[in-house]
Amino acid sequence: MKEILKKTHIVHQGSFIDVYEDDVILPSEKPGKRLYVKHPGGSGILAITPDNKVVLVKQYRYAIHENLLEIPAGKRDHDEDFLSTAKRELMEETGYGSNAFSLLTMIYPTPGYSDEVIHIFLAKNVYLLPEKSSGDDDEFITIELVDLTTIKTLLSSQKIKDSKTLIALQYYLNRVMI
Repeated sequence: MKEILKKTHIVHQGSFIDVYEDDVILPSEKPGKRLYVKHPGGSGILAITPDNKVVLVKQYRYAIHENLLEIPAGKRDHDEDFLSTAKRELMEETGYGSNAFSLLTMIYPTPGYSDEVIHIFLAKNVYLLPEKSSGDDDEFITIELVDLTTIKTLLSSQKIKDSKTLIALQYYLNRVMI
């Protein structure tokens, strides 16, 4: 099944996302419309300390009016590869670095209305960098180091609600730790 693009219209251009509405031909050969968000993509980092603690960030998310506990993550800068994004975001958000990054998985967090892709990396043996970056002016983040037993409790009690974080932690617990 595939839909054929006939015409594309930009509805809104934002600072890093754009909204489009496309005229398409559906598999039934009838006309249709598709509204979607173009996003540069990003990276998430499951950062593990040498003593097996997970580095999480807590931040207020305006769209849902909640503080969420998440893995460090952020959007790609123009022409930046996903690994470079992961290294930069880990440093900017947490002050940690690592020499041991590997790709865990990649996800489409909201394919119903966005082309966003997130590459989730595992960063082992993270260490505090001598100098922490100031990060973004509009980000207010606290860092939490959480042991794996507490992670399991947070997951089972549904205290972690962010999709990239849920996927990263479940993937790690179910596949990497076997």
